[in-house]
Amino acid sequence: MKPRSPLQPPVALHRAPHRAAHGLLHGGPGRSSLASSLLAAGLLCAALPSAHAATTSWIATAGGNWEDAANWSAGVPQSLDLAVVTPATRPASSVVINAATTIAGLALSKVNLRVAADLTVTGATTWDGVASAIGDNLTFSNLATVRLAGPVRLTGDSAKGLNATGVLDLASTTTWTGNTSAGGNSLTVGITSSASVVRNRGVFTDSNGFDTAISGRGSFDNQGNFVKSGASVTRLDIADFHNSGSVTLMAGTLLLPAMHGVQTGNWQVNAGAVLDFSGGTPTLLGTLGGGGTLRISGGTLTVEGFGRNLPTLLDGGTLAGGYQVFDGPLTWRTGTLAGNGATLLTGAVTLEGSSAKIIGSGRHITAYGQTTWSGGNLTIGQGAALQTTFTNTGEFRDVDAGSRSLRGLESYLATFVNAGSYVKTGAGQTNVTALHFDNQGSLDIRAGTMWFRSGMTNSGLIRTAPGAGMFVISAGPLENTGTLAGDGGIDASLPIINRGLISPGHSIGTLTMGHLTLAPQGRLKIELADAGLHDLLKLTGEVVLGGTLELWNAGYVPQVGDSFSVLQFGSRQGTSGFDAIQLHGFGQGVAFDLLYGAGDVRLVVMATAAAPVPEPGTYALWLAGLAVIGLRAQRRG
Repeated sequence: MKPRSPLQPPVALHRAPHRAAHGLLHGGPGRSSLASSLLAAGLLCAALPSAHAATTSWIATAGGNWEDAANWSAGVPQSLDLAVVTPATRPASSVVINAATTIAGLALSKVNLRVAADLTVTGATTWDGVASAIGDNLTFSNLATVRLAGPVRLTGDSAKGLNATGVLDLASTTTWTGNTSAGGNSLTVGITSSASVVRNRGVFTDSNGFDTAISGRGSFDNQGNFVKSGASVTRLDIADFHNSGSVTLMAGTLLLPAMHGVQTGNWQVNAGAVLDFSGGTPTLLGTLGGGGTLRISGGTLTVEGFGRNLPTLLDGGTLAGGYQVFDGPLTWRTGTLAGNGATLLTGAVTLEGSSAKIIGSGRHITAYGQTTWSGGNLTIGQGAALQTTFTNTGEFRDVDAGSRSLRGLESYLATFVNAGSYVKTGAGQTNVTALHFDNQGSLDIRAGTMWFRSGMTNSGLIRTAPGAGMFVISAGPLENTGTLAGDGGIDASLPIINRGLISPGHSIGTLTMGHLTLAPQGRLKIELADAGLHDLLKLTGEVVLGGTLELWNAGYVPQVGDSFSVLQFGSRQGTSGFDAIQLHGFGQGVAFDLLYGAGDVRLVVMATAAAPVPEPGTYALWLAGLAVIGLRAQRRG
């Protein structure tokens, strides 16, 4: 009989009841009565809980074979036993398991355990590291597997390592905790070998209170749930971390500097926690959720598909993917959105910091929410010569007080489409160059200036505030099929061709422009208000008149003899004039005379309802109600 630990029950309670009960139930000399048999069965049931694992401890001062009874305080551990391998000093050589072994519990500390055959622990396992001791190692050979079916605690402050070819299989709950200083309780998977594997099939909880790491040349295969609850930084600097289950960050930062491969699992990051991809080339196919932060600070992270409502920070790395939808807010400080794909941003977007933001050639980005651009150049289409677009369907707020650039690779390859609202409130200058700016929504320049140094088209609304303005410097004219409005300035190196509407002011005001051609389908809207207030279109260059002049009543009560200068110019081509006039909001009997001077076009009230229009031949224009009248009798100088 092997010796027992003095803390354990007597041997008779551990094994003898089995034999006694067996004899009573199955008969022997002097068969017992039925009552005696039932009593024996009761004794067996009472005895089974006491048949708990014995504790046997490693007592050899050096290493040796697991199977040698002399190395143990109570003999070689059996299937119901707890094996304690915690020598006073770390053995000079390894404790070696040569034959397949199953035990009920395991406690490790200050030991190099070499597993040459499978080890199965059905109950609890504790691996405790002592700060002053040499780190513990678990070394495999012969493709061995250590299966820990019960709860596991990886505690203490010293390093723990796995090496050579084998698998540590974690099937239940694993708690990694207990370090008392930065860098303590680190876990190295594959010290010199890439064939070392940790496989988590249960719940692996990192609750370390200080910064630590999982590193090495091997792999961590997360098929279950990897949970980080400690408010610290955990660096997963391992050659292969594969997530096909789920990763849940409850607190702290999980730093991934070398991840690669396709990750099919899900990622949940709670408020205050950070999931930081700082290197590598991983591809995420699962969901990304929570109120924390997904940070891309290095490497290339490829994200595919839907289910991305996690707040995202692009901070120096590259975000790629064939098709991706981000429903959470995106903050972009620096880095690249890589090409050849589509990115849909349904949440708020923030472009901040002084570093450049680069959209790789071939990427098509659509922003549906509010975008705030507060600093740094935005480059659309860097790399190969592929069509690249940024489409704003929400509100794009240009708020930087300094000078910045919205630029592309080539104007025919890079396009900024404003299908929503672009609002410039920053007092600085925004330079738009080497791309085509297609304004389909509203461009509202409330402060500063916008210089368009490449192609631009407008089918929406462009409005400038007093003191603000835009300048178009390109090889072709600015063709307006939308609306030009406001009290600021809109100028171009070539004439602006108006096929849409020009409406000075925000209600009543003065809009300043350079050269202008009013095409036949174009319109100029002038509002007349009380006390002599009225709109004015002021041109510093030449005008070619045509199209329709629209006069709108904004509270004006006509008086015969009132005069308004509604259009001023540097010069007028030939005898060009308006093709037609429309009146809106004036009662019957109101008549205007339209006079073309050397530097302006004036309206003169010739008649009101109280003062009838003069007889034909006085060059007055009869303009009644909303009627459209050709300018057969207008004066053209």
